[in-house]
Amino acid sequence: MVKHRFCKAETAVRFCLGPPESIYIYIYLQFMRHKEHHYYSEENQEIVMPPSIWREQMNKYEQNRRDFLDWVKNTYSPEKIYYPGSGTDKIPKEVLGEDSVVHLSLEENKEIGFYFPRLGPGQKVEGNFLKSPFKDGAFDAVFIHDTPYQVTIRGLSEFYRVLKVEGILLLDNGDWKQKEMEEFLSETQKLFEKQELPPQFNNPNNMLAHVLRLTSEHGGPVVGIATSEKELERMLRYIPAVQQHVIRQLFAVFKKRRVGKK
Repeated sequence: MVKHRFCKAETAVRFCLGPPESIYIYIYLQFMRHKEHHYYSEENQEIVMPPSIWREQMNKYEQNRRDFLDWVKNTYSPEKIYYPGSGTDKIPKEVLGEDSVVHLSLEENKEIGFYFPRLGPGQKVEGNFLKSPFKDGAFDAVFIHDTPYQVTIRGLSEFYRVLKVEGILLLDNGDWKQKEMEEFLSETQKLFEKQELPPQFNNPNNMLAHVLRLTSEHGGPVVGIATSEKELERMLRYIPAVQQHVIRQLFAVFKKRRVGKK
């Protein structure tokens, strides 16, 4: 009989300790305040990953994010950046400047998620980014990172409104399905123009890819994290095609289109 461990989602990444020599990785795909529950087989070796490897891969993932924001800073020099749905993510303010980034989170998450206290010093505003409390043209850039796809795509017109004429929309994604990403890129083109990025960004052999076995509509247990196309192909051989799902780290920069221009 297959035994299972139960993990309840409470944070973006949850570790569920099994046997001493292994660690089970739990990815929580958060849809605002919704929480998912998943079960993991203790006999399934495909989702066992030594802590040292996980730590190394996540360090690379975060370094990619820092490199991207550092490139944005040197290329576009945004002075005021709006970060809707920031949660507790500190990387943008650490790279772009504590006085430059304005963080916005839902008021009801203030105590439940302890977002603001855990975020530390910085500019923090309570609100819903679908109806953001900012004036037209208030920001040089809007930064999007792993906010729920269904809500983010509804917020495009609002992001457009609060951006200055030459403003840019920044996408730092590691949480959307491939189909969602394609739809977002398509919808974004109506209000924004996609910009070219240096080869180092979005290179399949440089960007991390989370390989999941789908157990629900929203996601499932992580089988592994690939750092190259070769690794990705090898991992996918262990999963039936109908259950495969890959979430690849992806960056994008969109420049605000002028009214009437297509």
